Amino acid sequence: MIEAVLTGLIDKVNELTESVHNDFYLSIGGRIYDNEAPPQATFPYCVIHTLPFAKNWTFSEEYVKGMFQINIFSKKSANTEIDDIYSKLEALIEPAVGANWITLSLTGYTQVSLIPTFVERFKDEDDNWQYTIQYEIEIGKD
Repeated sequence: MIEAVLTGLIDKVNELTESVHNDFYLSIGGRIYDNEAPPQATFPYCVIHTLPFAKNWTFSEEYVKGMFQINIFSKKSANTEIDDIYSKLEALIEPAVGANWITLSLTGYTQVSLIPTFVERFKDEDDNWQYTIQYEIEIGKD
């Protein structure tokens, strides 16, 4: 189930429209890493982490509820680049006004909800800008 969510997220970030990548993908140069970036990664880049998932049941259905986190990194001294990248991620992942969630393609599961729960921008210990964004997702088994 965690792999299905991770694959769905990466597919969403890599999504093409008329053979062109989305603005978020282009803003990070396609540098998307699973859990950890390589030591000499080129900036800016994005790291996707899956956090704990827990199974829930109703009388007739099985649901899985979990969290994932996206971290965006920029080496620029001003926060302009990181804010621009975050706004492009927000446009791609977060729901439009009036919508409850975006839809991810999940093999073997149906998405029930996707809600942003935490956002923080800060300078890390290496003096790089970083955004940490956490989302709660609930999926049902097909």
